[in-house]
Amino acid sequence: MKKEIIVLDCQSINFSNNFSEKRTKHANEILGTNTVNRLLWFSLYLMGASRSAIAALTKTSSETIKSLINRIFQHGLTALNDRRLSDNHTPIPLKITSKDSCKITVDSNIEKTIIDISGNPVTIPTQNPLQLKIFLLTLLNSGIIPCREVSKILNYSPGHIKLISKNLDDNDAYALIDQRKGQEEFRFTPEVKSELILQFILDLTKDGKTSSELLSNHIRERTELSLSARSIRYHLEKLGLGIIKKQVSNCLEDLKKKLHKILRDKANANIVKRICGNTEPITKTRILDRLQIKVLSESKYSERYIASVARCTLRTVKNWINKFQIEQSILDRNRSGRPLTISLATKFRLIGFYCQHEPLPGCSRWTIRWAESYLNANPGIIQTPISRSSIQRCLKFHALKPHKLKYFLHISDQYFFEKMEKIIWLYFNFPGYLYCFDECTGLQALEQIAPKLITENSNTGLLEFEYKRHGTVSIFSVLKVSDGTVFTDIIPDHTTLTITESLKKHIALHTETETIHYICDNYSSHSTEDICQAIAKLCKIKCPTNLDTQAKRKEWLESEDKRIVFHFLPYHGSWLNMIEIWFGILQQKSLKGESFTSVTKLEESILDFTATWNDNFSHPFKWNYKGDSLYEKVVNRFVRWLQFESKELSYTFFEKQLKLMEDLVLNHWRKVKKEIWITLNQTLKEKYLFTEQIIKSINLETFDHLKIGKNETEKQRKEKIVNKVKVIKKNLTLLLSSFNSQLSIKLK
Repeated sequence: MKKEIIVLDCQSINFSNNFSEKRTKHANEILGTNTVNRLLWFSLYLMGASRSAIAALTKTSSETIKSLINRIFQHGLTALNDRRLSDNHTPIPLKITSKDSCKITVDSNIEKTIIDISGNPVTIPTQNPLQLKIFLLTLLNSGIIPCREVSKILNYSPGHIKLISKNLDDNDAYALIDQRKGQEEFRFTPEVKSELILQFILDLTKDGKTSSELLSNHIRERTELSLSARSIRYHLEKLGLGIIKKQVSNCLEDLKKKLHKILRDKANANIVKRICGNTEPITKTRILDRLQIKVLSESKYSERYIASVARCTLRTVKNWINKFQIEQSILDRNRSGRPLTISLATKFRLIGFYCQHEPLPGCSRWTIRWAESYLNANPGIIQTPISRSSIQRCLKFHALKPHKLKYFLHISDQYFFEKMEKIIWLYFNFPGYLYCFDECTGLQALEQIAPKLITENSNTGLLEFEYKRHGTVSIFSVLKVSDGTVFTDIIPDHTTLTITESLKKHIALHTETETIHYICDNYSSHSTEDICQAIAKLCKIKCPTNLDTQAKRKEWLESEDKRIVFHFLPYHGSWLNMIEIWFGILQQKSLKGESFTSVTKLEESILDFTATWNDNFSHPFKWNYKGDSLYEKVVNRFVRWLQFESKELSYTFFEKQLKLMEDLVLNHWRKVKKEIWITLNQTLKEKYLFTEQIIKSINLETFDHLKIGKNETEKQRKEKIVNKVKVIKKNLTLLLSSFNSQLSIKLK
């Protein structure tokens, strides 16, 4: 039978504020303030008040009210008690009548600790830290001193102080005694300490630094002894090794240099390559370790020291030293297995066949599938059938990848390095107003016919491949080297008149007393007569009248006796122009993957990006390249062209390379190693017939493209070509002979 629910009508009840205050105060003394508050909250909930209303009335969060109600329904009225207090741990309150009575003063010295409590000193011997701990925790549990004071005196965290005070209250003073027994089976014996000192010295010798973690790992690798980093750190401090670390490192520096010299001269990668040839990298590493063991053993180093240097076990070192005494070879012995089905000669024939250029008419290179099919159909080429996997293994073993190509920019300017050094010097010692300018032409205004999409996993965007063309845009941009700001002008074309007008706009941003330097490429519009006249007018000087060739105009534009100075890049040296870096940023950050409905939209986007760059992201580009390795690279490329006897090596290219080599020999001899010059000299002698063939290939057909001039007959044209061929052959022969003699003289 269900009990009836009693519904109280509180509106008819008269409440007394006086009685409520007295009863609440009495309840707080008996039950506690928190318990009374929770009881009132639950009562309001039973009387029909909402959780949000209770929270607003009591200035409590609604989540707290919700949590309390749920706990009461789950655990009953016990949920009204404070969960943070244990039933067995109730601090005994002690009423202090004066604030000075709880003031603690600690006076610690070597022999004793004096605690002054309101003028009453308590002396505790330093040799008995447990007595001090019990005394302070008792004061804490009695409510005389706060937890932070005990934490400060004992140097424990507040959380740890609360834990041990509870243990003291629950289990008496026995709970404060350290019950740890330590390691019974292992201790730091003198032998272990000697191993620690030895590894400490070895690490400082090899790396110049060490740590407890590294010492633990290295000792475990060398002696199979497991020591914790914490124990090692303690004993390092106890032995005083941490103090002498720097002194030991300095004393052992000479020993380290001696060791490195021995390994560099007698156990390096080149020696390993001569011993084992083209083998797997893991085999080369193994052979190098064995060679180091042999070299250090012959240098009278101890076996333990060799094990630490080679990073292997002591047993491995002993085994290989014993083998070296029996036989001198460091290679593995021949192992059993089936005989080779593909001989070494067959592999060489396969490599020569696969790596050739244009193996079949119209076919520039092989693939492994095609090579397998063709070789099996024509077994006489390598004289044995072969599978696709065998071809792949053979190419991989010799690290051959003939299908891969990389772009490079060859150097053909005779005075490339002089011009390059001048530009690099300007970047490292730039004047106040140094600029780089160039044109970026043919920027297409492409409109995608469909909007972009985002994939379901939101990792990749989708871009419609079909587009509409709305025309192209050309820009003229100038980069200031000192701060990276950019001036951009939209230009209809890149003729001399257009470039001159854009330059005038940029020069107009400066006062007439400022000297301006410009770095630019060798585009013909940068050195015309109109440009020279415009620069002379802006500099308020008279333009010379004898500027009838491009070389003279460039020389005058580069002269420093005027306010505006040009610095021309070497031919094929556009990568030295800093503005090219900014053009790449413009392409990636503004134009790539965007849709432009008109040329005007593209122009607006470029100008907006320029303003954004100047306002937010402009910075000077740090130029680090000095071109030190380029000298040798140019000579090595020329040597390889001669060695390969490349069919594409035309006489004009050969002539430019000879002039470049001549300039390197005369002006930059020390920038290239002598061994490389010797190799070039030997190659020229060996490929004498090839160079003669290049010169002989110059004939009348080479100049068939020349047209008949005005008032000139066909016979006169042919005579002109014949004379030109003779002159070119003679000059090229003299140039080759002169270069060979200069190179031989230098090498002597």
